[in-house]
Amino acid sequence: MDKEQYQDWKNHPLTKKYLQFLQDKRQELMEDWAEGKYSLQTTEQSALKTSEAMGRAQCLQDLVELEDDYIGNFYRQQTKGNQDVHED
Repeated sequence: MDKEQYQDWKNHPLTKKYLQFLQDKRQELMEDWAEGKYSLQTTEQSALKTSEAMGRAQCLQDLVELEDDYIGNFYRQQTKGNQDVHED
């Protein structure tokens, strides 16, 4: 996927809806945390639940902010000079 294809995909209405969903889901996780929904019976359980939720929130944010260079570099590193089977 080149930069132009990536921008076409990122600007597609369906992609925009999907990225908005990811942002909204992240916001929901953050609001749940602020409302204390991850406060459980023990400090350890609460810390684990909070940590899991924050990890999901960060992952969602990373997906929303993903740039074409990251994707291309990932596959170039995976193929180590071989032809990239994921390119058109």
